[in-house]
Amino acid sequence: MQDIGKRLLFAMKQRGITKQYLLADLISVDQSAVTRWISGRGMSIAHAITICEKLKLSMDWLILGIGEMDRVDDDSEEKKFSSIEYLSEEAKHLIIKIINYMTSIERIHSKIALSSI
Repeated sequence: MQDIGKRLLFAMKQRGITKQYLLADLISVDQSAVTRWISGRGMSIAHAITICEKLKLSMDWLILGIGEMDRVDDDSEEKKFSSIEYLSEEAKHLIIKIINYMTSIERIHSKIALSSI
């Protein structure tokens, strides 16, 4: 398949999404956006990422037509850290607060353990 619209339509059929409005609802866009993408007009990278995440598609396949359609999930720590870049600033700050809180708890536990020796 040579264009992104045909690949998107193929992926929708493979995932059992038979109507454009169903994909639109799944990724929180207007149905007209899905219609534009299927007809071969531009798709933002943000929307491509969302589509690939929701449909478990390879980004290389959707955007470039390279490789296999199905995404290989990589749950490695490196993958998890690299996905942080897509979070909102608010979410990033919340993660930092959680890490700081967990670090302080760890310090307290260490002090308690040392004092009991």
